[in-house]
Amino acid sequence: MLLCTKRATLVLAGLLALVSAARAEDEEFPPMSLEAEPAKLPWRTFELCGGVSYASVSSTLTVSRAAGGAGVAIDAEGVLGMSREVLCPQVWAAYRLGGTHRILASFEDMSRSATRTLSQDIEFNGNTYTVGTTVHSVYGIQVYGLTYAWSFLQDDRMDIALTAGFNTLRLHASIAPDDPTRYESQRFIFPIPLPGLTADFLLTPSFWLRQRLELMYVPIADYSGLLINYKVALEFSPLEHFSIGIGLDLLRVDLQKHSSDSTWGNFEGDFRVSGSGLLVYANLHW
Repeated sequence: MLLCTKRATLVLAGLLALVSAARAEDEEFPPMSLEAEPAKLPWRTFELCGGVSYASVSSTLTVSRAAGGAGVAIDAEGVLGMSREVLCPQVWAAYRLGGTHRILASFEDMSRSATRTLSQDIEFNGNTYTVGTTVHSVYGIQVYGLTYAWSFLQDDRMDIALTAGFNTLRLHASIAPDDPTRYESQRFIFPIPLPGLTADFLLTPSFWLRQRLELMYVPIADYSGLLINYKVALEFSPLEHFSIGIGLDLLRVDLQKHSSDSTWGNFEGDFRVSGSGLLVYANLHW
């Protein structure tokens, strides 16, 4: 009997030792709590970017006014001598309203100018400039954009969003010959509603792969338009709130309108521009 009691005591002591050891091991792992904060995602609240693209650009504009008005016909590179290689400054910003909502704004300038002695007659805004006339011409193309983005797929490695925005393409063309009385200038506004897609991928904490695609083709009554704008860049962050990026920038615009109704811009004719080049930028963010 005494022997059984001793054995039982030893067994009980062993069990207590095992329970104590198990409790000690449990203390190394803190208990889970439903009130614990989720892991913070790496996506930025605010970004302000400035850069430049070195692009090869070609553009043509043919515009005629309704009711027999004056016409405009411009071949910027072939006739006016504009350079096809141009530095295009760009600025864009983004602000995150919440975890999956952002507002983006952008500006891009592809303006050029040239001075050339004409080798053929050209007509601009009803005036004819003959062979041998020296003219200074300005061909301004600016693109303004305001976009809303909704991230439908987001985790700690990727942020993919649908975008809906409104781009405005502003065109300014002028010719100034030696005779100041024959100076002519025209300005046109092309409004472009634009859906798209953005995709950011976190390769490492310091390297991001960033893409943005905007694409529209819409035939509406007397108006049709095609716009493709695609950017892809690899972005590196040497500092916590500063990044630099390098990538590719592609743009194609093809607009046609057969009515002077101002609903889609006060012009009648067609406008085409395409450009592609190397994009370099700096990004201030937090």
